[in-house]
Amino acid sequence: MSAALHYAIFSLLLFYQGSGLNLEQNCGNCSVFDPTPWLVKIRTDLSSNITCAGTLINERFVLTAASCIGGASELIVRLGEIDGALNKTSKFHYEEIGVARAIIHRLYSSESYQHNIALLRLKTSVVYKLNIMPICIDVNVEKVPKAPTFVIEIKKREVPKKPKVGWMKKVGNWFLSKMGIDQDPEPEVNLEPEAFAIGYPFTKQNSKSKIFYQSGILSHHNSESRKDVYTDVMAYADWIVPIALDVHILMAPNPDFDN
Repeated sequence: MSAALHYAIFSLLLFYQGSGLNLEQNCGNCSVFDPTPWLVKIRTDLSSNITCAGTLINERFVLTAASCIGGASELIVRLGEIDGALNKTSKFHYEEIGVARAIIHRLYSSESYQHNIALLRLKTSVVYKLNIMPICIDVNVEKVPKAPTFVIEIKKREVPKKPKVGWMKKVGNWFLSKMGIDQDPEPEVNLEPEAFAIGYPFTKQNSKSKIFYQSGILSHHNSESRKDVYTDVMAYADWIVPIALDVHILMAPNPDFDN
């Protein structure tokens, strides 16, 4: 571990007075109103369409995939939208904040998706609410994984079947239609959310504390192997910490991931 990272971790421990190696103290808590209050949706200033996802990790930074940045002139993040899907309008109040700076990992490759990780520094600090809370990031660099990515098999999305209608109901509906009487509307079928957007978090819940930690960032979908490839957040703890804490020091390169 570099001396710079030692300083950053030491500062983190002093700030939270030994409460644990989390990037933010009050993190990873959700409610029945919003199971993912840390989820962030990303769009450009030129369109209202959501292009990527990310996670709020503290009051000033959002963690996402570097491939989400692209050549956008200005990015805007949407926080606190409760709907469980990325492409539907929510009835709940949300907030949008402009991005002051996009910080992409210096070794990111758009061709191989290696080091597909980025941080977005917001123009203003976020005020935490019931539907806007940060996810926990474990910054214990002693637990750095051997590989910077992991994969998860893509499960086939099944559409729920509509309930069967008996022959008596069908006959009754036919008579009602002939008489010009409105029929009972068919019950709505609630579909599962569409495939996760790039930048979507892979989270795990601590069995004891019940708080959620982010372990991965969706990097890309591998259609050939039918697997989702995630950037391992723990592998980049030494990159995330000094930036998210605004520690202005020169970091030594990590030899494990510099090739």
